[in-house]
Parts: sequence; structure tokens; C-alpha cells
Amino acid sequence: MKHFLFLTVVTALILSATAPALARENEPSEKPERRIEATRTPATARPKPTPKAGEVCEKTKQVEDRVSELKKKGETARLKAQDKREDTITEVRKKVDTTLDTRRATRAEQVDVFGAKYEQRATTEAQKQAVRDFVAAVKQAIAVRTAAIDAAQVTARSGRDAARTQREAAVAAAVQVRDAGVAAAVESIKEDCANGERAKSVTDKSARVAQETYVAAVKAANETYKAKMKTVNETRNASIKAAQEAFKKSLDTAKKTLKTAVGELETPAPTATPVSATE
Repeated sequence: MKHFLFLTVVTALILSATAPALARENEPSEKPERRIEATRTPATARPKPTPKAGEVCEKTKQVEDRVSELKKKGETARLKAQDKREDTITEVRKKVDTTLDTRRATRAEQVDVFGAKYEQRATTEAQKQAVRDFVAAVKQAIAVRTAAIDAAQVTARSGRDAARTQREAAVAAAVQVRDAGVAAAVESIKEDCANGERAKSVTDKSARVAQETYVAAVKAANETYKAKMKTVNETRNASIKAAQEAFKKSLDTAKKTLKTAVGELETPAPTATPVSATE
């Protein structure tokens, strides 16, 4: 009976690592452990059979086979979830880049259209040249801002990738430690079975400790990941904000220069679409 209980514990341990969703990994559930407690018979009511050595060893072999099977399934599910996250991130980044490229192309077209209209309103060659200089200044300001935003984006993505890789490595290490604890528990039962003895309660306890250690390690890895992501995002946002402010200053300077050169000529600035948080 003790061995069946151990199989229940081990089954819960391995299956807890098979959840593919990131949210499940971020917040490991302790429900399997509570379900284990619910299946236990009070110690005072538990019968104390004296199993034969052959029967115990046969049960131990079943436990060992089941542990091996669940370990393989758990690792396969974990790696599958990891690959799925990578594919999702790649897809999202492609969409962001495509949207950003489209937006930038639209801005460039707007600058050319506005420049052509303003130049038509100019009455002298000097005014027309001032308009052309204004358009050139705006394009230069946009180019500088684009370079700054791209650099911030590249740095942010590298930081996010590094944080994610570190978390995955920590989780993989936690899985290995947990599996080693479960393996040690199995070996303890095998030794008892080899001697024809009933498995000791410490075997089940060591399996629970292995699971608790695993949950704590995953939680720590996720907390570290969140902290790193926060720092990366804050740094990126600050860089984009600085690029936007520098762009506005350059645009204001270009507008003042144009107004001085053309006098009363109406000089509305090209519409500048704000940079979103995804750029």
C-alpha cells in the first residue's frame, strides 16, 4: 500500500512539469500536493500488513517503470512548450517589425507630399530652397530617431532573450534536481524490497521534499526573470522617450528656420505619428 502511495506522489511530481502554458510555469500550482494529502488514510486507521518480498519487489518495478515513463513525458512537454513560446515570440516580432516599417513608409510619403505643397506656395527661389531645406531637416530628424529606436529595440530584444534563456536553464536544472530526488526515493524502496522489507515513510517524505524544492526553484527563476524584464523594458522605454524628445527639438528648430526664411508663408509641420510601445 505504501508503494502505491509513492506511485501517486511520483505521478503528481512528474505531471506537474508537463504544463505547457507559460502561466503555469510562472505560478506553479500546489494542487497536486493537496490531492495527495486527500488520498491518505489516517495513520491510526491504516492496516499494517506484512507484504511478501516478491510482491513488494514487483510493485517497486512498476513504480520505477512508471517514473521513467512520466519523466520522459514531462521533459517532452516542457521542451514542446519552450519551442512554442519561441515560435510565438518570433511571430509577434515579425508583426511588430512589419507594422513599424509600414508606419515609417507612410511618414516618409507624408513628408514628401507636404514638402511639395509648401514649395508650390513659395513665391521666390529663396523660399523654395528654404522649404527644401526644411524637408531635408525633417527627414534627417526622422532618420536619427529611427536609428535610436532600432538600437533600443535590438538591445531590448537581446535582454529579453537572455532573461528567457536564463530562466529556462534554471527550470531545467530544477527538473534535474527533482528527478534525482525521485530517483533516490525509488532506490530507497528498491533496497528495502531487496531485503524483503516494507518501504519506510521517509521515502514518501523525500519525494515530497524533491517536489517542494522544485517548486521553490521555479518560483525563484520566474521572479528573477520578471525583475530582468522590468529593467529591460524600462531602459528601452527611456531610450525611446529620449529619441522622441530629441526629434521634437530638431523639428521645432527646422520649423523656426523655415518661418524665418519664408516670412508669412504658412508652414504647418508634417504630421508625426507617435512611436508606440511596440516600436
